Amino acid sequence: MCARRWKGFNMGIFLPEKILIGVLTAGLQKIKANPVTYLNDIFDDYLGVDFRQTAADYLAAKSIKISQGFPLDEQRLPGWFVVPASSQEAENFIGGYGVDEDHTAMDAGEILTKVNSYSVRIITASLNGDVTLMLDAICRYILLLARPQLSEYNMNELSIQATDYDPIYQYLPQEYSMRSAIVSFQGMDTWIERFSLIKDVGLYIRFNPNEDFTEVK
Repeated sequence: MCARRWKGFNMGIFLPEKILIGVLTAGLQKIKANPVTYLNDIFDDYLGVDFRQTAADYLAAKSIKISQGFPLDEQRLPGWFVVPASSQEAENFIGGYGVDEDHTAMDAGEILTKVNSYSVRIITASLNGDVTLMLDAICRYILLLARPQLSEYNMNELSIQATDYDPIYQYLPQEYSMRSAIVSFQGMDTWIERFSLIKDVGLYIRFNPNEDFTEVK
């Protein structure tokens, strides 16, 4: 571990899905307040004025749900669903992001840090294929515009990919459809406290579900 801090952050264990929910909410509010201007920027001219006006009318008429987790029922559609991030430790600090810091004035001791590679899936789902593709495009547009700000929130070297468009088979015969944006980036966990294991943990096999178990009260 290195005693470093990420752009001045002392963040604790990082939960990027919360940041992304906030970014999507703020971005959608701006687009819904001035849909024609933003939709002209999002969609190519070849789609035509009628398409963009239809998309603007849809956004004006519909409430888009934004939540953490998975789409479970029709009442939560159409919506964006931010799946909590997968994470793995990165081998090295990213050049230019980790900076040395003098910790001598910190009473609690040195800050310990670790850079992780994260991947967050943002599912766009609706009951209409065209709506799903439209909302997925808006989702990725918001994220791309927010990339500079996201770097200030510990989300660096961010890239965005889109998965294939798919029906959601478990809801058939309803015609649910989905597409996911995969947001990949590097982020940092930081912490100060340390503790040691308070007991040796032995390996044993339980044959009876009523055997002793470990309980933390």
